[in-house]
Amino acid sequence: MFLEKLAKRELNYSKNIQDSVVEIIKLDTGDDWTLYGKTGWATRNLNKNMNPTLGWFVGWVEQKEKLYIFALNMDIKDSSQLPQRQEIAIDILKNELNI
Repeated sequence: MFLEKLAKRELNYSKNIQDSVVEIIKLDTGDDWTLYGKTGWATRNLNKNMNPTLGWFVGWVEQKEKLYIFALNMDIKDSSQLPQRQEIAIDILKNELNI
């Protein structure tokens, strides 16, 4: 899995490049956890027949020397829903991992 390999710096790229990408996608930290993630949005510009469009938020949490990979996919009817990608995923992570 791509995210796991990136989190462990096991991709076929230099460690410096992987470290830079990981630092760029670091979103938040707590006492015993760090959250990494990236959002995306496939819009009608790519596929004129796509309605609703597709949004996602993927990433991982490092907590107490464990790695938790996550991915959320959701239909997006309009841009006002875009923040929900992260909100929903983070609410779940808070409930499951106590971040």
